[in-house]
Amino acid sequence: PQHWRARGAIALCGSLGARINAVLHLTWDDVDFAAGTLIWRKEWDKLGKERVQPLTTRARAALTECLAHRHLTEAWVFWAVRTRGRPYAYQSLHYHLTEAEGRAHVTHLPGRAFHGLRRMVVGDIGDLRAAAAWIGDSSLKVVAGSYLKQRASDVETGRLAIEGMEGVPKTNEETNGADATPSEGTSSA
Repeated sequence: PQHWRARGAIALCGSLGARINAVLHLTWDDVDFAAGTLIWRKEWDKLGKERVQPLTTRARAALTECLAHRHLTEAWVFWAVRTRGRPYAYQSLHYHLTEAEGRAHVTHLPGRAFHGLRRMVVGDIGDLRAAAAWIGDSSLKVVAGSYLKQRASDVETGRLAIEGMEGVPKTNEETNGADATPSEGTSSA
């Protein structure tokens, strides 16, 4: 609860769908509170692309809290405690995330750390094109295959949509009358 770096990084990953490497390498020059945007630098992006992303309310709040802890000589938003000139270490953030899971009595699952927050954002958005654009991924195939988890509620929504388009199928009795019998050469199935 007292670790502002972990709280801020989790909020950015869970709100913006950013990769943790990009979050850790965020500098104050990349954050524009007035415009309500931040820049993800290509040097720290897995795909090697620079992009601008609008701040969500949650991301703005997290960055505002980080601003209160801004280091006088370090450019990093998440500055390292003991290693000058470097951002905070992934291992330290991962430790705080697993500690938070323990305090919440949530079982830790492999692959559910910071990248799991990226998957969560895609699942919350639902629409593949919108989700891919939001998280800065250009491949719908990757977003669909790696990030979007198939949910029973989504399957049911799809079933209802298809049935709405097709109409309710009629039984033989409804089509031909209650006394109708199948004619020769046709199946009752």
